[in-house]
Amino acid sequence: MAITGYVSATAASALSNEDTLNSALGKLEFRTKALEDNVAKWNAGEANVQADWNTTDNTSDAYILNKPDLTEMVKTTSTFTYGEGQKTI
Repeated sequence: MAITGYVSATAASALSNEDTLNSALGKLEFRTKALEDNVAKWNAGEANVQADWNTTDNTSDAYILNKPDLTEMVKTTSTFTYGEGQKTI
């Protein structure tokens, strides 16, 4: 008497291992493709872009984002001693 729809435990284990391996290979291929895409983007960028403090065009590669406001730093008064006597700035 034959039992239909039956898969032996050994065959099921082999199929399961093959599915697991195929799934792992698929994920590896996806990650490899993502890494290749990132490397391509990095290589496509401009090399040695020189930042320019005075650039005001925020679309320029030389534009510096998040520059500190130096005028606030200059407004503070400091007293220090050097050479002959005390100087206030």
